[in-house]
Amino acid sequence: MSILEAARRDAEQWVGTQESLSKDVCGSANGLRHKLSGFKGAKLSVEDALSLMLLTRGRHTITEMCRELGGVFVELPPPEEPVENTDLLAESQAITVRMAELFDSVNTAITKHNEIDTGYRLHIQDRGQALTEQVVKYLTLLMQIYGTEQPAAPVREVQKAKAG
Repeated sequence: MSILEAARRDAEQWVGTQESLSKDVCGSANGLRHKLSGFKGAKLSVEDALSLMLLTRGRHTITEMCRELGGVFVELPPPEEPVENTDLLAESQAITVRMAELFDSVNTAITKHNEIDTGYRLHIQDRGQALTEQVVKYLTLLMQIYGTEQPAAPVREVQKAKAG
């Protein structure tokens, strides 16, 4: 999936009209459509992509950006949300499931084919990304429960500024 395809998926999550989303993101009724289709060379700016994601709550764009850069995006629970030890238990169990899925994919590729072809490579990378996301989420919850300080959340500041 390309970053523009991901941005289109985020735009599809908007519950209002595409024109209203476009006005909120770009200031004109057709600006977003033009940027998402490349009409006359129009490009989606980083600021427009951020606004799109904040308004639609979609995360396909940032997820694809991270994937193309060799990383992962993990949406974390807001620091103000109450977190309990049972949340940690659920996350540790989810890590175990993700790890089993990864090992199963690797085992299947090697035992059936004695190699990891492109299809299995992509599948294994997806399983690895899911595991990484789960571990990051677990560590974040751990710090929310037992950590002594909370990290700043700049995106939430942007959300508040846009809402205000």
